[in-house]
Amino acid sequence: MALLAVKPSHNSKSRATVLPLHIDTTSFTNPPQTYPWRRIANKRQLPALILLVLLIFSISTNLVQHGRHHKSTLLLDNNHKDFLPNNNILFDHHHHAIIVAGHAIYKGDPSSTLLTSNEQGESSLYKDDDWILEPFQRGGQVTTFIKHIQKGIEVAKSDPNAVLIFSGGQTRTEAGPRSEGQSYWMIAEALEKINNDNENINDSQNENENDNGNNMINNDDNNNNTNNNNNDVLSRTLVEDHARDSYENVLFSLCRFYEMTGQYPSKITIIGFEFKRKRFQELHMNALRFPLDRFEYIGIDPPFDLEAASERIAGENANSFGPFTEDLYGCHAPLSQKRLDRNPFRRKHPYSLTCPELSNLINYCPNNNALFPGPLPWN
Repeated sequence: MALLAVKPSHNSKSRATVLPLHIDTTSFTNPPQTYPWRRIANKRQLPALILLVLLIFSISTNLVQHGRHHKSTLLLDNNHKDFLPNNNILFDHHHHAIIVAGHAIYKGDPSSTLLTSNEQGESSLYKDDDWILEPFQRGGQVTTFIKHIQKGIEVAKSDPNAVLIFSGGQTRTEAGPRSEGQSYWMIAEALEKINNDNENINDSQNENENDNGNNMINNDDNNNNTNNNNNDVLSRTLVEDHARDSYENVLFSLCRFYEMTGQYPSKITIIGFEFKRKRFQELHMNALRFPLDRFEYIGIDPPFDLEAASERIAGENANSFGPFTEDLYGCHAPLSQKRLDRNPFRRKHPYSLTCPELSNLINYCPNNNALFPGPLPWN
């Protein structure tokens, strides 16, 4: 629609000038199109929109990850069947775990060196050069290692319901695939062989001196019982070859016990150095929340003099007891670095699969040194 505008003039006689005036009436009937995002962008709703988008993205991501985790969990559950003990449990009535913690690796052949003596009349098994040792372990600790092994055998013989476990991983490059636990088992086997041979010699001498036929039969029976007892101990002896420190010596040995018995022990006996007693009793048992009334520690120390003994205790407090006090599960530096250093072949233990009840404990690593809060089979 066009209207005429009359330009005013002071001269009434002058001719009026007509100017066209255009008014866009379409804006009244068809208002300009607006976009919601433009309105939001210009208002305070923009932060809310961003949060909404992030929320949708987060939920979508979690749903995808949950689906993947569920699928992998099903795969793990199926794979567990290949690792878990079957119905034919080897040690189905055993409830006592005897743990000998390894401290070094023997690199010789115990079956031959036990028969060879050095100039002092000792077996070459006791020589430092036949072991891979740290400098501070030289000069007497090898004898103590063997005493630990012998004590483990002795305690196992006294309890037919016990399982003897030698624990210690492949901690030294120079030893190759031989682990602390394996070398201890080899020594135990050789010691028992020598012990059996000596007993057979003594029994034979007694038989020759005895002319009574009935007594000879009794001696034969005793000899057979002794051999069966010794063989029974070796058949109840296991190797745990993944542990890299004292905490893992205990935890991983409990897993080995479960792998072979289908249950966890009701009693634990640990054999090691006396100066490490507090570490096992006050820290490791506390971290595992294992009842102390079902725990026993047998400590055997090297023959220290007073000065060496005080240095050993100071070293224990500075390097092990102190750090484990601040880091019960050994998963932070400096203890975590020690585990890396003691695993030169970068091996990975299987116990999260074979001991599902302890899986959460095995992977537990708190930032505040809090005790593991979850359920444990011995509680």
